[in-house]
Amino acid sequence: MRTLTRKLLSLLLAFTMVCAMVPAAMAADTEENIAWGSWEKGQQEPCADEKHTGGEITTTPASCTEEGSATQSCTVCDATRTGTIAKLDHDFSGDWETSPTEHWRKCSHCDETERGNHSFTKYANKGNGTHVSVCDVCEYEDPDSAKEHTYDETTGECVCGDKKPVAPVEDLELTVTWDPNGSSQTMELGSTKKFSAEKVVAKVGDETVNATLTYSWTGGSTDSSYTLYADEVRTYTITGTVKAEYEGKTASTTKTWTVTVEQNVLTLSEDEIVLNGRNDEEDLRAIVSSDYDADDVRWSINGSRYAGLDETRGEWTTVYPISNGDAVITASLTADGVTYTAQCNVEVINVNTDISVGATVFNTNPGYALGDEDDDAKTSIVDQIRDEIDDITDGEEDLKYVKFYSPVDFKDEGELDVSTKESYYLDPGKNDEDISDVVFIPDEEY
Repeated sequence: MRTLTRKLLSLLLAFTMVCAMVPAAMAADTEENIAWGSWEKGQQEPCADEKHTGGEITTTPASCTEEGSATQSCTVCDATRTGTIAKLDHDFSGDWETSPTEHWRKCSHCDETERGNHSFTKYANKGNGTHVSVCDVCEYEDPDSAKEHTYDETTGECVCGDKKPVAPVEDLELTVTWDPNGSSQTMELGSTKKFSAEKVVAKVGDETVNATLTYSWTGGSTDSSYTLYADEVRTYTITGTVKAEYEGKTASTTKTWTVTVEQNVLTLSEDEIVLNGRNDEEDLRAIVSSDYDADDVRWSINGSRYAGLDETRGEWTTVYPISNGDAVITASLTADGVTYTAQCNVEVINVNTDISVGATVFNTNPGYALGDEDDDAKTSIVDQIRDEIDDITDGEEDLKYVKFYSPVDFKDEGELDVSTKESYYLDPGKNDEDISDVVFIPDEEY
C-alpha cells in the first residue's frame, strides 16, 4: 500500500511540474509585449529587493480600439504586478470585396473596413477584340466599359496593350468606282453636287469577299456619298476614302476632286413674288453675266391659271395675277448648246375668283370678231364683258386679257378660233394678239 501511495505521489508531482511549465512558456511568448508596473508586496515578504520569481501570467488580449491587460504573481511570495498590452494596428491585408462602384476589405483583428470608390486607370484585354476598364486598386473589371480596340497610329498599340494585327495590304484588293469620275469639276454658285463611292469591290485573290467597309470624307462625313453646296465663288478640294477590313486584312483607296465654283450665268431679280389682289403686278428681271445677251432670255410659267406674263422674251417681264394659287416662273437662256435656267415662285392671294360675266351674240354672220360691234345690239362681246365687270366691281376691276383653256366648250353654239396656249389682250400695243382678232363662228341655227 505504501509503494502504491509513493507511486501516485510521484506521478502527481511530475504532472504538476509539467503543468507549471506551461504558463512560463506562455509568458515567454507574450511578456515582451507587456508594459509591466511595479510589484505590489503581500503580507509575506521572503523575496528581497524586488527580486521576485514570476509565475503564471493571465492576460486580456488587446484590440484595435482598446489596450489589453496582464497580471502575474510571484511563485515565492504573494506579491503581484499588473501590465498593459498596446492596442493593435489595423490589418487590411485580406482580399478585396467589390461592387460596381466601390471596393472594401475587413481588418483581420476587428470589424473595421477600409473602403474606397473605384479608380479606373488601367485596362484589361478580353481577347475578343475588346477591352474593359480595370480599377487600379482592387482589379475590379467594369463589364459596362467594354470597347473595341483602338490602335495608336504611331505605335500600333491599344491602351490595353493589345498590338494591332499586321496584315499585308496587298492580300486584300479594293477597287472603287467613283462618281463623278473626273478629278476636276465645275459648279455654279448656289448649286449642289454629289460625290460618291458608287461601287466598291473587295477581293482576296480571285474571290470577291464581303468586307467591312468604312467611308470618310472632307468635313467628317462617314456616308458612302458626300454632297457639296457651293456657297461661294472659290475652289473646293473634296477627298473621299474607302477602307475595307476582312479577316485581319485591310485595304483603302482615296479619290480627290478639285471643284471650281463659277458665278451664275443667269439669276432673277426676285426668288419669290406675292401678288396681293387683282390689280397687283410685279416686274421681274433676268440678270445675266457679261458674256451673254439678256435679250435671248425666254420666259415661261407653270401655273398659268393663277398668274400670267406680259412678255415671254427679253430682259424684263411683268407678272400679273389671274386667280388665287401658286405658279412658278422660269427664265431660260441657251448659249453654245448649254441651257441655263432660273426660277421664281409666285403666290397669288386676295383675288376675287367668283366674278361671272357673259355676253350675247346677235350677229350670226360668219367671222365675227369678239371686238366687233353687233348688228343688233350695237355692242361687242368685249364691251359687254367689260360693262358687266365694271358693274360687279364698281369700276375697281377691268378686263385686261382673255385666255382660253383647252378644251373650249360653247355648248354647240358655235366654234371659236383661238389658241389655248395664248393670252389675248385689249391693248393693241401688246405683242400678243388683240381680243378683237379672236373670231367666233356662230352655229347657223343659233
